Amino acid sequence: MKKVIFSAAALMLCGSLAFAQQNNSTTTQTGKRNLALVAQVGAQNQSVVDQDGKMDPMGGVANQTFVNQMGNRNVSLVEQDGDRNFASVLQDGNRNDATIDQGVGFAEDNSATTEQFGNNNTSDQLQRWDNNEGIVYQDGNGNSASQDQRSMANAVPGSFAQAYQVGNNNDSDQTQKGSNNEAGVNQDGNGNSAMQYQEGNNNSAAISGFSDPTVTGTGFTAGQLGNGNTADQSQVGNGNFAWTTQWGNNNNSDVDQDGNNNSSDNFQVGNGNGSIIDQDGNANDALAHQFGNGNSSLQIQDGNNNDADIVQEGNNNIATQGQDGNRNVADTFQDGNRNQSYGLQIGNRNTSDVDQVGNNNGALLLQMGTRNTSIITQTGNRNGAASAQFGQRHMSTITQTGNANLAATLQSN
Repeated sequence: MKKVIFSAAALMLCGSLAFAQQNNSTTTQTGKRNLALVAQVGAQNQSVVDQDGKMDPMGGVANQTFVNQMGNRNVSLVEQDGDRNFASVLQDGNRNDATIDQGVGFAEDNSATTEQFGNNNTSDQLQRWDNNEGIVYQDGNGNSASQDQRSMANAVPGSFAQAYQVGNNNDSDQTQKGSNNEAGVNQDGNGNSAMQYQEGNNNSAAISGFSDPTVTGTGFTAGQLGNGNTADQSQVGNGNFAWTTQWGNNNNSDVDQDGNNNSSDNFQVGNGNGSIIDQDGNANDALAHQFGNGNSSLQIQDGNNNDADIVQEGNNNIATQGQDGNRNVADTFQDGNRNQSYGLQIGNRNTSDVDQVGNNNGALLLQMGTRNTSIITQTGNRNGAASAQFGQRHMSTITQTGNANLAATLQSN
């Protein structure tokens, strides 16, 4: 009798385990020549594939979906509504979540790929209209990636987005509205955050560097290496380019471009650096390179064909440059610690150059007018210089070598 009871209990236990370990797959296809292949190994994985379309009376045509899940409690949701769309999901680990949503009936030739290794990663890819391509690769735990791509018209070139994250608790958010846009994010470390927004055509945003051979189709790599870095890029217009690279911890970069053919280059090596670039107009160029810790850089360009460069080497330096007008040039170089430089140009074709080598130097520069030139060079410690020019074609040069020197220039016509 005991054997019977024990056998019955064992049978019930095995039955409950079998129930708990079951995977669930639902595939719905409406149309012709659609393909869906699903493989799940583990416990309580879920896959839903829905393929349809409205271009053909029968439904979707030649959509392809491949789902491969290994582990426990992974979830994959793929919806394709159109023709010749491609979706691939690979998840290896536990409690990963992948969603691919392509089209609302007429989408054609979109491609979305998600690869996640680890636990509790999330990927969400949405594509509308035609010819978009999105790639998400995540290796670690608690990472999140979101891609929203809309080509905004039928039968036009789409956009390309790639997010590559290795580590834990990284976050990437990419939105592209228009044609021929490219967005790339590469984050290696923990707790990094990247945001890219592009609206228009032929824009390029890269929180990254060169090609990575480990990820098929990617043109970017070497973006954020470290922990707690934040990079935001927003572009509205056509032909804009933004590049951000961060190596270290707790660096912050913010780029806003509104107009056409603007270019920005942000490179941060160290810890706790901050850079802001704001471009409003056309064909402006801004560069910010920071090497060290706790440096701060601010560049604002309002107009056309302006050029601004800031290079900081050392710790706790501050540099700001503002340009309001056209064809102005501003350069700041700081080598040392706790140097400060503040510059503002209002007008056209003004040129300024500030070079600080040493510690605790201060420079203040103001130009209002046309074709003014101001140069400040400081070598040493605790020097102070100020230059203000109002009118046209003024030239000011201040050179300080040593310590605790003070100089000021005022010119007007």
